[in-house]
Amino acid sequence: MDNSHQQQSASSGSRVARSALTIEVWFDFICPWCLIGKRQLQLALRELHQTRPEVVVQVQWHGMSLLPDLPHEGVPYVEFYRHRLGSDAAVRQRQQQVAAVAATVGLEINFSSIQRMPNTALAHHTFRHLQATEPAERLDAVLESWFRLHFIDGGNLGDAASLARCAKASDVPADHLPQGAAPGAFHAAGPANGVPAFRINGRYQLAGAVPPAQLLSTMTTALDEAH
Repeated sequence: MDNSHQQQSASSGSRVARSALTIEVWFDFICPWCLIGKRQLQLALRELHQTRPEVVVQVQWHGMSLLPDLPHEGVPYVEFYRHRLGSDAAVRQRQQQVAAVAATVGLEINFSSIQRMPNTALAHHTFRHLQATEPAERLDAVLESWFRLHFIDGGNLGDAASLARCAKASDVPADHLPQGAAPGAFHAAGPANGVPAFRINGRYQLAGAVPPAQLLSTMTTALDEAH
């Protein structure tokens, strides 16, 4: 994802006046709506860049653990959702709902590959650690790789070696990864009870997997208000 855009004036060579937009996103790695929301945000930002290329965008990611009390090693995925939703039929219905929305943004979630519902504390702690050292593009690549680990490859987000392998494949230097004992629980609050949640320029809040057109409209409103 492009987190900043700027354009030079072709006629005079002078710099086009730039506007700033800050987008905060609260998310959890195990939430399919967060992955869908990330794609919707990408589409909205692509459209914004087409219409207002002078705007400089900063996206800030905030981890929020939905299931902080899960065992460190996680629990069996199918059993977790069967217990949560009440039946296999209800699980299939929910997954079909998610898959249908995911398809609208070009995603194909491989639910059948997911073996465990992980405790995401380690992933969130590691990502927060990397936010102090890595540029925006690399952080975005890490996000993508960890979402893929869970939703496409069926890997374990609670496994330090798996997280590190994906991070290194995203060009994170090995010595930038945290060392030492596994962290404790991860607790973080957001502007809404669930995720994904968006806050634009510290003022406009949106909750859920928001369609790109609605995200774009809110971004435009925030920019116009700033001027």
